[in-house]
Amino acid sequence: MLHRISLLFLLLFSLVAEAAPNAIRMAYNFTTVSQTVVFNSAMQAGGTFTLSTQAMDGGGRAPGDPFTIKMVFYNSSNAIVNTAQLSNTLVYGSATPATYTTTTTNCGGSCANVAYVKVEFYGKDGGYWAGNYGPYIINPSFSFNGGPNILYNPEFGIYGTNGFAQGWTSTAGWQ
Repeated sequence: MLHRISLLFLLLFSLVAEAAPNAIRMAYNFTTVSQTVVFNSAMQAGGTFTLSTQAMDGGGRAPGDPFTIKMVFYNSSNAIVNTAQLSNTLVYGSATPATYTTTTTNCGGSCANVAYVKVEFYGKDGGYWAGNYGPYIINPSFSFNGGPNILYNPEFGIYGTNGFAQGWTSTAGWQ
């Protein structure tokens, strides 16, 4: 009987701990997950750029996972012309994701000179011990002038059987 209860508890725990299909979890070392959004003529005319995501601590120990969301604007020579970011330490032990948002109208002088923006999520496991993860990122969104989400694959869906989140890059690879 005790064996059945233990097995049931393990099964329930694994179902609760499983990531949502529209989320990613970072690992022990600092990792950047990013996507490039090419500017169109409307974006080059200027406006408001908003990067937002829900995120929560991946477990482990206090103080919580360090986490940064960032927009990096590049010109056609691939030089950085401006950066807008928001850095936080995610709340350890929270079972509910919080929303983190950064907004800017500054593309680095003139938006007409911007070729693309790279949206980035940067973080790691603040507790660094086996079985826990870094930031848990859910529902990322990048919008222009309050419009719809223009990220490709904001649900981190994988491509085929390779396990990669299509449209996204990761400095630590994918697992």
